[in-house]
Amino acid sequence: MTFREWEKQFKKALKGLSTQEKQTALEYYHELYGDKIDAGCSPEDAVAQFGDPIDCAQTIIADNAPATPKDNSVAITPNQNSKVSTHSVSIIIGMVFLTLLVIIPVFASLVAIVAGFGASAITCAICAIASLLLTFIYPVYLTIYGATWGAVVANLGMCVAGIGVCTVLAISFYFVTKYATIWSIKLFKRIYFKGDRV
Repeated sequence: MTFREWEKQFKKALKGLSTQEKQTALEYYHELYGDKIDAGCSPEDAVAQFGDPIDCAQTIIADNAPATPKDNSVAITPNQNSKVSTHSVSIIIGMVFLTLLVIIPVFASLVAIVAGFGASAITCAICAIASLLLTFIYPVYLTIYGATWGAVVANLGMCVAGIGVCTVLAISFYFVTKYATIWSIKLFKRIYFKGDRV
């Protein structure tokens, strides 16, 4: 039997399936046939390995049949239903108190910390830029007004030290701000959206 003949019988036996389901089944066997040919099978051997087209169609129809509901399902009695609703209400009340007494104060503190460190990072970055500008401008100013070279070198050293300290502080405050924000968001998700995770 050729693949074309097998496919014709298979297609005819796929009664009761939707057009999409039939198309999916046909594409599957087309792909499987191509794989077997690529693996070195002859067309007749590839078709023979599929088996009877009617049996294959019945297997697919059985797999696509809707599942019948079981009779042993447990119905929720009014007593159980009231327990469920009471449980839900207690969770909501608990979350409201948790939010008002713990979450809002903690998050307000975190926001204040993040804002403080963010402002410190910006301030230190501005100081580093100012020190960088002073490194070039202040020695010229001292030289013009007759300061000694020792004073020029000392001021130059202070400006470079200021650049280093302010850069280190700006980077430190940046990372503290970044990770405090990330941890705050993770904590918020864990508290309020833990039930959404699958």
